[in-house]
Amino acid sequence: MAQSPCDADQRRYQGPARSVYAAIVDGVDAKRRRFRFCLAHLEEYMNRVGPHLVDAQLDLGAAPGHTRPPCPACGQVPDDAIQIFLTVYPDRDVRDDYWGVACANHRARAEALLGLD
Repeated sequence: MAQSPCDADQRRYQGPARSVYAAIVDGVDAKRRRFRFCLAHLEEYMNRVGPHLVDAQLDLGAAPGHTRPPCPACGQVPDDAIQIFLTVYPDRDVRDDYWGVACANHRARAEALLGLD
């Protein structure tokens, strides 16, 4: 396998790339980025970001009282929300999709959390 640089520290690592596609969408405005991580930095990234998102396959509308996850910046369920999307390829043929929201006025903090700043 080729040696690829990890986006977290630019060091080369040997093995398959672990890719992450992060996006924040606010109406027609979107900010996106692709990351390539070594396994250790993928785990670090997901430990930081993962608790603020939910599995995109879950139907939160079916759970009583739960229509959206809370904003990662303030912990409140936003009225005026921007969407957060994360697609992770931890292994070659495995895809995990995550979703979340943030208050529109906390966009900068959400971008920083995802590494989009």
